[in-house]
Amino acid sequence: ALPLAVILHTSQSPDNYTIVVQTAKSFIEETCENTFLPVLIMTDDSSAERNALREVFPNSRLLLCIFHVNQALWRWLWQTEH
Repeated sequence: ALPLAVILHTSQSPDNYTIVVQTAKSFIEETCENTFLPVLIMTDDSSAERNALREVFPNSRLLLCIFHVNQALWRWLWQTEH
């Protein structure tokens, strides 16, 4: 896997993520002169980010990074109510 873009933005709101992802998609398409439709996208567990990716790339499959899956499991195990 190779990152295609690194994007710095000021807010983690769903609207901001959608704008940022759409901007990155447009930039990649203009640079490559081709439609950008990724089959797989790997993310952390940010619902705002994942929802924006679903909106911009509705046919892509979203995967969770195994590090973040393990991190979430570890945090869940350490919660006193479990």
